[in-house]
Amino acid sequence: MRALPCQLDFFATEPLKEGFRLTIGKSIHAYLRTTRIEAAADLISAGASVTEAALAVGFENLSHFSKAFRAEKGVLPSRYGAV
Repeated sequence: MRALPCQLDFFATEPLKEGFRLTIGKSIHAYLRTTRIEAAADLISAGASVTEAALAVGFENLSHFSKAFRAEKGVLPSRYGAV
């Protein structure tokens, strides 16, 4: 029986995902989210608005961005500059 291309991709990526998690300490998705939030925090600290920062790092939904930011930083992005 031949595997479908999507099945091959799934199995080929599992070692990559596991290796990344073992090396970095978090999943690829979590690492990318952390990186995006850090970039947004830098923008906010430099004077960008929350909306500008969210859009600049690829978030289209401001509510989702605020929740992700708070999960990473422990504070809402609108209060981040005041910290």
